[in-house]
Amino acid sequence: MTTHFRWIVFALVAAALVAGCDSSRSPVSNAPKVKPTVGDERTGSSVAAADADRTPTTSPEVERTADSVPLAPATEPLDGYVLIAPLRSRETYLLNNDRQIVHRWTSNYPPGASVYLLKNGDLLRCGRDPDYKKFQAGGVGGIVERFSWDGELLWSFRHQSDDYCSHHDIQPLPNGNLLMIAWERKSNEDAIAQGRDPKLLKDDLWPDYVIEVQPEGSQGGKIVWEWHMWDHLVQDFDREKPNFGVIYEHPEWIDLNNTGSTPPATPEELRKLRAVGYAGGGDDTQHGGNRQRADWMHTNAINYNPDLDQIALSAKNFSELWIIDHSTTTQEAASHRGGGRGKGGDLLYRWGNPWAYKSGTIEDKKLFDQHDVRWIPKRLPGAGRMTIFNNGQGRQFSSVVEIALPLDRNGDYVLGEDGRFGPQELAWEYAAENKKEFYSSFISGATRLANGNTMICEGATGRFFEVNTRGETLWQLVNPYGGELDMDGHPNDVQQEARKLLSGEKQPFVSNNALFRATKFAKDYPGFQGRTLEPLSEQPVPFSQLVNEALEKVKAEEASKPAAESKPGEEP
Repeated sequence: MTTHFRWIVFALVAAALVAGCDSSRSPVSNAPKVKPTVGDERTGSSVAAADADRTPTTSPEVERTADSVPLAPATEPLDGYVLIAPLRSRETYLLNNDRQIVHRWTSNYPPGASVYLLKNGDLLRCGRDPDYKKFQAGGVGGIVERFSWDGELLWSFRHQSDDYCSHHDIQPLPNGNLLMIAWERKSNEDAIAQGRDPKLLKDDLWPDYVIEVQPEGSQGGKIVWEWHMWDHLVQDFDREKPNFGVIYEHPEWIDLNNTGSTPPATPEELRKLRAVGYAGGGDDTQHGGNRQRADWMHTNAINYNPDLDQIALSAKNFSELWIIDHSTTTQEAASHRGGGRGKGGDLLYRWGNPWAYKSGTIEDKKLFDQHDVRWIPKRLPGAGRMTIFNNGQGRQFSSVVEIALPLDRNGDYVLGEDGRFGPQELAWEYAAENKKEFYSSFISGATRLANGNTMICEGATGRFFEVNTRGETLWQLVNPYGGELDMDGHPNDVQQEARKLLSGEKQPFVSNNALFRATKFAKDYPGFQGRTLEPLSEQPVPFSQLVNEALEKVKAEEASKPAAESKPGEEP
């Protein structure tokens, strides 16, 4: 018997044992949940009760990735427009290659944090309520708004309370619904009951979940599907609690006692996050500095692949990207069976940090607090692969990586013989020649363009730039906008800011121009059809410029004041 054949036999036997008798879970949590024959609210179609036996179809992404022909490195930037939403602003801007604003939208809220330009020209924008104080963490949102091209508010939706809050990112779906990331509160008692080590608890735990929202009317929406990571746990801390098992044997589950590859933000780091308008909830010191620990996963991006009907998530605190099945019902998503891949809501794939499922060490990490994981869409160079902004927290430089997913011809993600998901090698990577010159420890993103270039947003500095496949920078801009809101999302006063500068109370505009992302669209994007995209006759004046102009006036006023009269015995 060859080694290869023995491995196949071993894998088949192991799979049968896991499917038939999963001893690592309690009998209750392992019981399969049979779905009744009901209408799927997302499609209106009738769904059969037993779909765990569906035959997987061949994934078109395998063929597309393998047959993708790389383009010659571009020598010019893509002719198009860049969408930005400065974190300390209520404005969203569209800029041309001449760095002029050709369109703008105005909200009542700072971003919270992503924005999307839809194919009909509408703007879908996450918002942050400055008065929401229940939970503090980077990317806090709670609001989604949809504006027409002309700036009319067409729809809004709130998802926030004392027990939950949407955050960071959304994903528009082909059916008109949208996916949203959210936190949900779990008490210490809830966490301990599931096997969390009490020493790791300082406050309530706020794990992440995903909802699909069907918009209704001008305000509101119906949740038609949801997935909770809390339904897919494993722990090796307490044998008497649910979810007990050998973690490296279950890469499809999430280690409840994994503290992440990065420690919670220090008070200084948290002040920086608040300074750029990225973290809400007020001063964490009033809570003993513990609320930041509650943001266990910090999922900061969500992306959807319509061909696979799968969702990608960026679990920042785990330094991993995760892929889950969207073809499940809500009941199946809470279980370990069902859906197109037959695995319910379990993780289909994870990559970036095998240490998170105890199949490696911390030295095996590929990702470092990443953001903006996304599939490269059809008809673009590298289609079917994924791009990721690899922030580099802990190594002190950033990069953008592209990976080819280890899909077999049946559309399943292949686990390597070492118990880890590949790939081991990157398909492409961008990093600065002097690596320290390109670094954003948080936020940021990257998007593949039609000409093979990649638009990169170094979010913390506000710099966004376009590189070709050789890593040559063909276009760049440091965002001049933002700052008209303070770190909590309330309006700034120009005169007050000028006097702060004069007194030395505040350093000038180090962080006012931060961006969550910058997205570039080609000129033939459907949302631009039939629209005039000429530079605005009056370009918006950056807030920093207004403050600097006010500062010069204040200095002149101070200089023109007569010197104070000297008292007797004092030097004039």
